[in-house]
Amino acid sequence: MGREIVYCSQCGARILERDLESGRAFTLLDKVFCAACREQAFSQAAVEEVRPPARAAAGKPGPASAARMPAVSRPAGTPGGSPPAAHRPVLRRKNNTPLYVGSAVGVLALVVLIILVMTSGNKGAGGGSTGETATGGGGTAPVAGLSREEQAARKLASLEQFAVVNTDPAAVVKKAQEIESAVSGTPSEEGYRIFRKRWERKIADAAADKEIDKILAQVKGIKDSDPEFKRYAEAMDLLQKAKENAVEHVSVKAAEVANLKAALEEPYETKASEWYDQWGPKIRLLMSEGEYKGAIKVVDKFPEPLRLSKIWRTTLLRHREDSEKAQAAKAAGQDATKDWKYYLRIGNEELGRKDYAKAKEHLAKSESSMPAADKWTSDEKRSIAWNLYYNFGCLYSEESKKLEGEEKKKSVDEAFRYLTKAAETDVFTYSCGHRDHPKAQDHWDKDEDLDPIRSDPRYAELIKKYAK
Repeated sequence: MGREIVYCSQCGARILERDLESGRAFTLLDKVFCAACREQAFSQAAVEEVRPPARAAAGKPGPASAARMPAVSRPAGTPGGSPPAAHRPVLRRKNNTPLYVGSAVGVLALVVLIILVMTSGNKGAGGGSTGETATGGGGTAPVAGLSREEQAARKLASLEQFAVVNTDPAAVVKKAQEIESAVSGTPSEEGYRIFRKRWERKIADAAADKEIDKILAQVKGIKDSDPEFKRYAEAMDLLQKAKENAVEHVSVKAAEVANLKAALEEPYETKASEWYDQWGPKIRLLMSEGEYKGAIKVVDKFPEPLRLSKIWRTTLLRHREDSEKAQAAKAAGQDATKDWKYYLRIGNEELGRKDYAKAKEHLAKSESSMPAADKWTSDEKRSIAWNLYYNFGCLYSEESKKLEGEEKKKSVDEAFRYLTKAAETDVFTYSCGHRDHPKAQDHWDKDEDLDPIRSDPRYAELIKKYAK
């Protein structure tokens, strides 16, 4: 007997009656489904309303029931009757074992996750593994997965990037303070300390610059309102403080300090030199005539505000000292003119004023009265090499310019005789004290007093033999 063909209500696949009998196919809500469409069938059943079939008179299906009946062919011999038992709508129970297993696995995974989170939080609080904070810097919300060392390195890198964009030293140091505890005790700590010290130094440098500006303004006010230099010492003390500040903090304002000092010193030294130009000749005359008390009185007339000048420290004080010694020797019945250093100083002053005749006289007296070479101290040897022998050579060299013939030759010979003495007294091992001549030879090569004889072969021979 032939059977009707039945198809799956979901995918349209052909379903045989033996599939329904064996359970490989099934009916649900009056629909037939193959085994492959089981999941889709139950999904539809979850959202559809299952209604019981309406009662039909005389065993005939009602309209609603007929509408819900699937197009399933019935076996022959059962016209209009109920479908065979194999074709009745049956809702088979679904196997829920996979669902229970999946739920158990999910619960177990959740428990493990909670334990891991709690463990990670405890390590962060106790100084162990922590994550990067969401805000960087000094935030408190760590990102799990980074060791404390890695986190510290990230924080330091973030701080350095912050310093690139924000160059305000105070803001950078404040940011650095926020991560101090995070980097402490890690390999990043040393780099952090260097970084922070550098920016703290910038704060100190900025404060130093402000202090220097304040001092400069104060000194400028003194300079403009003190023509008699009564506050010169105060101004110089302030500039010294500003200079030390500038040197310590490597400030660009060091040049400004030096310029202001020069602007203050120049008129000050000029005024002191003008006083000496006026009264110096009288002081020297009184000393040369033995009137030491009178010389001291003139020296003491030098204005008090100018007693920080070079002319006071290098010349006038020396005149006063020499006069006091000579006066004491005279009072004791001794011959003060026997002091070779006194004549050496007077001779050098005369040479500086180009009074060559008096300079030669005083230098000669100094040479004749000085002690034997084995009695010289180191300072005396240097003074004799430069101030006596070398200056004698310069004196004869200058004189030779005005002479002719045999007299000129004698003067040049005398110049080289004294220059040779200077070289033999180790003049080239001593600095001349001139700021533009770091070496003794520089002074010899640039001194205008030696220009008249520098082309003489003896000059080159002296340099070659003695200059080191």
